Amino acid sequence: MKKYKFLFCIVFVLFAIFSCEQNDEQNLQYDKSSITILRHPGILRFWTPKNATFTSMNQEDFDIIDSLISEYVKAYNDTVLVRLKEVHPTNTDIGSEGYFINFKDYKRQYVPYLDSVDNRMALVNCFCNNPSNSPLTDIQTWIEKDSTAWRTYFMVPEGLGKCYFRFRVNLKQRNYSRF
Repeated sequence: MKKYKFLFCIVFVLFAIFSCEQNDEQNLQYDKSSITILRHPGILRFWTPKNATFTSMNQEDFDIIDSLISEYVKAYNDTVLVRLKEVHPTNTDIGSEGYFINFKDYKRQYVPYLDSVDNRMALVNCFCNNPSNSPLTDIQTWIEKDSTAWRTYFMVPEGLGKCYFRFRVNLKQRNYSRF
């Protein structure tokens, strides 16, 4: 009988820990209309290093990711601006041509995980918020059929470009790499 009580206590404590972690994550401040957190096992198998495990996210993680996305978008837009000025040196209204990334026009999928040496990491997957503006017909078709599909499925288009970009964030080192 004592054995069962002890086992019950362990199960209860584990349940309480994981429930609190999930509840804490649900109370985080982020734009839930454009960001989702994914934890599908297939994502770990194909998109993360071997032996990675899912982890929770905290508010600081969101802040780090937002900062790094802003850094990436600024670098991208600066590069595009330089190239556009080279191609169209007399055009003074380059900003209206739609070549730039506007961070607010994207859906984002975050996949938080621990790598094999327990570094806190996140896959960040960004794609056009408005599928009708997307050249990515596979994602466009999915979103048109089910507007919530992006909340469940890791979106992987046939190509990259302005409408789709992704990277891996090391939350501890506060840096990112494209993949």
